[in-house]
Amino acid sequence: MFCYIILHYKVLEETISCVKSIKEGNSNTKQIVIIDNFSNNGTGEKLQELYESDSEIDVLINHENAGFARGNNVAYQFAKEKYKPDFMVIMNNDIEIETEEFEKIVTDIYRKEKFHLLGPDIFSTTYQLHQNPKRLTHYTYE
Repeated sequence: MFCYIILHYKVLEETISCVKSIKEGNSNTKQIVIIDNFSNNGTGEKLQELYESDSEIDVLINHENAGFARGNNVAYQFAKEKYKPDFMVIMNNDIEIETEEFEKIVTDIYRKEKFHLLGPDIFSTTYQLHQNPKRLTHYTYE
């Protein structure tokens, strides 16, 4: 099972689009945990109202802006304890998954590589190369 953790901060439309892109995927076994990082503009509460009847979505509210890492850690702990997923996808609310095959792609890579953490492919348009966030080399292994 995949669990998607979305860090929400103030922009309702972006979070709704992010959720929609996840739900359009072809998996029947997914959970979405939205963590509102103390938006203080009512959008966290609006998300709770919007998704209260959706059994695939939990909306959590932080009562302080905990930053990116700590905000995600709250949702990570919640998802780990409640759902025990096989995979967790941690994302900002401005991300949209553009392929219905996302979960299949991740699962296929896992079967081959047995990774513990999988990150994005970062392409530098300035240098025209794929970069790895960890500086062992500047190129992504393919």
